[in-house]
Amino acid sequence: FELVPVIGKALSLISKTFFKWRKSDDVRQLADRQVQKEKLVQEFTHILKRMSDEHSLVLFLDDLHWADESSIALLFHIARHLQEQRILILGTYRPTDIEAARGDKAHPLKDVVYELHRYDLCATIKLGYLTKAHIRDFLDAYLGKHALGAAFVDYLHDLTEGNPLFV
Repeated sequence: FELVPVIGKALSLISKTFFKWRKSDDVRQLADRQVQKEKLVQEFTHILKRMSDEHSLVLFLDDLHWADESSIALLFHIARHLQEQRILILGTYRPTDIEAARGDKAHPLKDVVYELHRYDLCATIKLGYLTKAHIRDFLDAYLGKHALGAAFVDYLHDLTEGNPLFV
């Protein structure tokens, strides 16, 4: 199984699709864009399927709270259509950011996470805040016992408020 032809075909489709998209109110062009977008999603899904037929895949998606609606829709599509494949998708996001509304509507990731749970396609692992003792243990394990004093642990805890993403 060679990835070069598959990746080449995908890049060709992506470049043709994105360079053709222009801002326009023409209904036909908008419909063409939608068709091209659906083709792109199908092609990307096909690539992942072919890759996972040969090898297990791990997709790590960081900061999903910053993702746009199209990217979140792609994530949902992949999760739904490739659930039998050997693909593990790990995504991180800040729950406080998806709870906050975007103007007058909810964050699109909030609905997708709900739907993925409904279809039993995901598990949520909530990270709690770290205590000073947790931070001390982490620093000791990473840097060696007592490499940094208690004052630094206090400072780091105060600075990050114990948020594990910032420690």
